[in-house]
Amino acid sequence: MLPDVAVTRSFHGVASGRRLFLLATLVLFLGALSGCRTLNPEAAPHSAREMDPAYQKMEEGGWISVFLNLKEPAGPDIVMQVTGVEIRKEGSWEHLRTRSFSVASAKIGAGQIFVARNGVLPGYYDSLRFVIEKAEVLGGGAAATLFDSPITVQMDLVRGIEMSRGGSHSLFVTWDVEKTMSDPQGATAGLGVQSQAVPLLTEILFVACPALDTVYVVRTDKNWVISSIGISGKPTYIDVNPQRNLLYVLAADDLAIKVVDLVSFTLIDSYSLEVDFAPDFMVLPPDKEYAFVLDTRGKRLARIDLVSGIMMDRVPLIFEPGFAAYLEEEGLLAVASENTNYVYLFAPDNLRNVGSLAVGIKPAGLVQSGNDLLVAESGSGAVSAYETEGERQVGSVILGYSPKRLLITDNRLYVSGGDAGIVTTMFPGKLTVFSELRVGGGLQELAVSEVNRKLYIGNGSREGLTVIETVAGRVAGFIDLAASPLGMAVID
Repeated sequence: MLPDVAVTRSFHGVASGRRLFLLATLVLFLGALSGCRTLNPEAAPHSAREMDPAYQKMEEGGWISVFLNLKEPAGPDIVMQVTGVEIRKEGSWEHLRTRSFSVASAKIGAGQIFVARNGVLPGYYDSLRFVIEKAEVLGGGAAATLFDSPITVQMDLVRGIEMSRGGSHSLFVTWDVEKTMSDPQGATAGLGVQSQAVPLLTEILFVACPALDTVYVVRTDKNWVISSIGISGKPTYIDVNPQRNLLYVLAADDLAIKVVDLVSFTLIDSYSLEVDFAPDFMVLPPDKEYAFVLDTRGKRLARIDLVSGIMMDRVPLIFEPGFAAYLEEEGLLAVASENTNYVYLFAPDNLRNVGSLAVGIKPAGLVQSGNDLLVAESGSGAVSAYETEGERQVGSVILGYSPKRLLITDNRLYVSGGDAGIVTTMFPGKLTVFSELRVGGGLQELAVSEVNRKLYIGNGSREGLTVIETVAGRVAGFIDLAASPLGMAVID
């Protein structure tokens, strides 16, 4: 039999005889179909995010990404086999995805999944459609077929997309599972699409995906992607100035810092770096007046005025810089070098070298804790604490893997474990391990929403963000971007 909850919800409020007939038919056929082959959402757990062979960049165009979530997280357990996702441009349909994938409502729950993406040419796009091969209602170890011949569900956009060169736009399909099961029109009634909109500037996370020339926008209360911003030139590291409603994006291939107005989500300025300067990393001080940019291969450090866009200082280095952090307590810029195993200290107003610390092997991440500098020593497999004034080590803990990045929030130190796929929580003052979570993948950059108490970890090999609840100390979900993330910034 169908689960009681599914039968009750399906009949509740149903007035038409056709709906009664559909549901009665499902019940009668459950037993007969129990031995038949059913759709298996577990067969390819990441099938909804595998890239389609047609997935490609359009040099003259931009990207369209499609995500799906449920209208209500609770409801009947339905599995749909989708064989194509297409978008209409000026009367002609173009593929966003041709690889078949399964969508299981029970697996989505209160979350969101990525379903399609492709490069598209400039033009006006006004409708999305799913080609659905089959849909089944699961329950009690059996399945009832909603339909077993392909149907096409067309979803018109209330506001179309005017795609321009370098643009990136996201569409969001909402699946009403109850309607899919009980409405005579089935999936046609149960699926609807909305275009992205400019969100309120609160409780959001920005995350750069360099391969897509895109910065995605995530709601930190729901862990849903809600918008995307096209930034040409390989956006890598980002920061935000909430007081001025500006997003600063380091575009490595364009040798520029690009400025986005967060009220309109439009690019309003681009600060060109010198042509022989290859930017690899960017960090901003708390006042957001300047950007400090590292050129690893060229062994250079630069300071850019974020009001005028002028490069105020550029100094040659005797080492290859890899990572930098602004030390607010001392008013210094700390720059780590993996090839010398030192952290160098600079005066931020003129980039004069004022000191150095001999640290462990291959320092990869830095964070300030009181008067100490904590260093993720990836080659030593340790996190160590150093006095910046005394230039000596005052504590260290061996982790057994190569730590990548460090972040402190709510008196907890979080360590991302690189290829080990481990997130370690520590007490920063004593460098004692509080807990370890094995989340898998290749972990790198860290960001935190202090309002929602969630830690976001860039997961390169899984192509998304692992989410940790900082209070409970457990994995809260995964944000599937189907692209490797890099720099992140939060507005709480």
